[in-house]
Amino acid sequence: MASKKFSSYIVATVVSGGVILSGVTYANTEIKTTTEAIGEFDLSANVYDYGEAIDKINISVDNLVEAGIITPQVDATSLSPDTFKVYSQAFDTKKHIERNITDILVSDDNMDIILLLETKNGQKGQGTLNYDGNVSRNFSIDLVYEVDQVEDFKLISGDIIDEETSYLQSDVVINKEIELFDESSFTDDRNTLKY
Repeated sequence: MASKKFSSYIVATVVSGGVILSGVTYANTEIKTTTEAIGEFDLSANVYDYGEAIDKINISVDNLVEAGIITPQVDATSLSPDTFKVYSQAFDTKKHIERNITDILVSDDNMDIILLLETKNGQKGQGTLNYDGNVSRNFSIDLVYEVDQVEDFKLISGDIIDEETSYLQSDVVINKEIELFDESSFTDDRNTLKY
């Protein structure tokens, strides 16, 4: 996954013997003050018999390099499905719906955390489309997700990523099946359909 520019910022605090960056502790480092970004996530969708659903969230830690950690590789043993909570916003009521995390993985290079989400027929908050009976078709909905870190986790270096860390949703929704198709449109006497 490519490096991304994050927009959630944290400020380093100078302490004796090291630097604390929003709960990320650096031992034996030069004392410095910095403001850098630390977390962003992408949504991943898959097409099921009952429609397209968000079934993964990909959190990249690449940008911790800019925050002063040279090799921000995640220690997979410090993670569990309880490390994070995920909420989606209901299309119709705008209420937040908690999504169940079934498993948590780390990429081969230890730079991405992958949250696997439960999906099932009829489950609220997982879909990407809304059917409009007036025009007899589906429309993409604005997907609003929130990822809350509720437990600390560690990097391979021993640095701690504290539970107060926040993550912002990127504009990216990944669906490898859909990416196989080219974009086009069809026009009849009443409608233009993009597909």
